Amino acid sequence: MARCPIVRPETVRVTLADGEWLELAKELTAGEHREMFVAQVKDAPMGLTSADGLTMDLRQVGISKVLAYVKDWSFVDFKGEPLPVTVEWLRKFDQNTFQEVLEAVVAHDEACEKAIEARKNVPATVS
Repeated sequence: MARCPIVRPETVRVTLADGEWLELAKELTAGEHREMFVAQVKDAPMGLTSADGLTMDLRQVGISKVLAYVKDWSFVDFKGEPLPVTVEWLRKFDQNTFQEVLEAVVAHDEACEKAIEARKNVPATVS
């Protein structure tokens, strides 16, 4: 039996403190997953390369995961206008809000990984 390998573009809403919310991708596509990792790597400065010539960009760790999953949020600017989900705005968040968002995304990511693993362990049905 043929199977569809395409990730369905669904989102889930996660509630944060004070009634704020995040709209998260229910599951990342292969491309989104790879982009998340690529965003965390940069070319190392001359003389400081690892064996493969790459090094982690610590400024992007966490941010790349948030940006991969978050499709929308309830945050607004000083005028009450919705903030777009961008690295520029995310970097302007206060540390507590960023940490709350990151923790919610990490918990969601871990739940996604468990669901994917559980699907792998379901025996295929024979027709």
